[in-house]
Amino acid sequence: MTLQDAGFFEYIVTRYEDKLSRYLIRLGVRNKVDREDVLQEVFLKALRQGRAFTASATPGSRPSRCGYRSEAQAQVASR
Repeated sequence: MTLQDAGFFEYIVTRYEDKLSRYLIRLGVRNKVDREDVLQEVFLKALRQGRAFTASATPGSRPSRCGYRSEAQAQVASR
């Protein structure tokens, strides 16, 4: 499955949105609107890149989580 599959993308957003939002709060993004903007950029970038999640990098795996966190940090740093 890839992120281009609408159902899978929705699953990824649903699964990670709250976790990443809490992570962004820890990074200092306290404003809800700003957090939503960062989350949108993180998920859009993942969608544009068409990341495929294989058995070795399932959505809950460490490589996957690190990728989303790294992108979140990059988005916060660029603001």
